[in-house]
Amino acid sequence: MTTAVRVLDVFNVSPPPFCVPKEPQQLTFLDVFWFPISPVQRIFFYNPLEQESNFSDLVDKLKNSLSLVLEYFYPLAGKIALSADSEHLEIHYKEGDGVAFYVAETEVDYEALVTSRAHDTTIFKLLVPPLSARFPAPMVSVQATGFPNGGLCIGVSFNHGAADGRGFISFVKAWAEVCRSGGLSSHPNHDRSVLRDPGRLSKWYVDWYKISKEGVGLFPEFPKLNDLVSATFLIGKDGIARLKRQATSSGSAVPSTFAAVSAHIWVCTARARNLGDDSMLVYAFPADGRSQLKPKVTDQYFGNCVYSCIAKGTGRELKGKEPLVWAAEAIGSVIREGRADPFGGAKTWLSQFTELVGTGFLSVAGSPRFGVYETDFGWGRPRRVEVVSIDKEGGIALSEARDEEGGVQVSLSLRSSEMHQFESLFFKGLNDA
Repeated sequence: MTTAVRVLDVFNVSPPPFCVPKEPQQLTFLDVFWFPISPVQRIFFYNPLEQESNFSDLVDKLKNSLSLVLEYFYPLAGKIALSADSEHLEIHYKEGDGVAFYVAETEVDYEALVTSRAHDTTIFKLLVPPLSARFPAPMVSVQATGFPNGGLCIGVSFNHGAADGRGFISFVKAWAEVCRSGGLSSHPNHDRSVLRDPGRLSKWYVDWYKISKEGVGLFPEFPKLNDLVSATFLIGKDGIARLKRQATSSGSAVPSTFAAVSAHIWVCTARARNLGDDSMLVYAFPADGRSQLKPKVTDQYFGNCVYSCIAKGTGRELKGKEPLVWAAEAIGSVIREGRADPFGGAKTWLSQFTELVGTGFLSVAGSPRFGVYETDFGWGRPRRVEVVSIDKEGGIALSEARDEEGGVQVSLSLRSSEMHQFESLFFKGLNDA
């Protein structure tokens, strides 16, 4: 299947001349923490060739708008490297640096890719470009793949050291806006000095990861399985309302949409796995810390500003009496704890994740608040948006639903032996809620 998607050309897309600061830009301790994580990979499907004359013209338009938007997101044109004193990471830029832009074509059935609940993970992986983690490390690469019926897939691979998920989507949306209108209505904030590092965590992370000038250590990886499958499920606003009612105990506050949906996923997975009473299943997710810092960090901040939340539950808790109530409260509790001091436990995050390798683990990417289906390059909303990099056991991606305001799209990866049972429990739970 490696020839199913053929790369036709690779371009280096640079920002306009003389618009990028030449001085190295120091990454924050949060950027260093997330840097060794595998790249975040998203794909956006469109039907643009109904409006564009041909694929070549479309590629030129995407390249030109990418160059223009890099004037505002200029760090992405540079490369990440270890500082001279080996204590932190820096972004270095020299004139002519830029983003690798891959142009590809395929004869794969476009409609099947955008409409099937099950993911064709083999093809999905070919629709995102490679991104090296070796120094000097690029921060982003993009790929435009044309389909014979006029479909287009834009794939983006993003180094997590550059920014968090909110920042990633803000960049893609900005690129889309420039492509669509020629201008940009909101500019990113690149002042990373707002995140102080009194405990010298950058140096601590560099040492822990064994980052050197020759290469980078890797964050502990959870094993990838041969029998892994991925699929997407939708929850309408009525289903979410029912989940919230079932996840609310007498006298308690109604959980957020995120907590209610997450509780449902967590409980269904525990049941699909027939989790033992004393066995643990972890639900891990990032939470945005911009509004919790003092002074607050602006919404336009481009960098990492998320803290790690880890909720732990046993089979006894996740399959017991009123499991949705218990799970929603457990998720809400770790969020509230984090809000009190978002980055106070940052030095323990690595040891916590290391201890969890080998434990049942669910890990969330994305958020229904990102508005990924608002990413309009001038051809309307995407037909489908997916996170390719959830292709590990327990990987989950959340976004808003495309066609129903207030709905949520859930994509996840499980063993094939668990997915059928999960699907049955997932929809039964929505109907019973």
